[in-house]
Amino acid sequence: MTIVQVTYEGVHRYRNKNIGIDETLIDRRKRKNVPKEESTLYLEHLVPRTVYMFNISASFLDGSAGPVTSLHVETSAEGQRSSESSRL
Repeated sequence: MTIVQVTYEGVHRYRNKNIGIDETLIDRRKRKNVPKEESTLYLEHLVPRTVYMFNISASFLDGSAGPVTSLHVETSAEGQRSSESSRL
């Protein structure tokens, strides 16, 4: 069975109004394995207003991997839908 491997991490840059400096929040790298038959991956608990970098590749039975496709996506603002989905 071929598995599609999706790794992603987020970077949120913002101005801390309390101390007046720019700060960066990192949503640490995560990995999801998805059967090749699935066409949609739903991700929950993403940080609002954050740019996520996705790397998508296939892992084959013989241990080899296909080429990596990269995708950058920014999540919506707070109060809106915070669960984003990415179609593979």
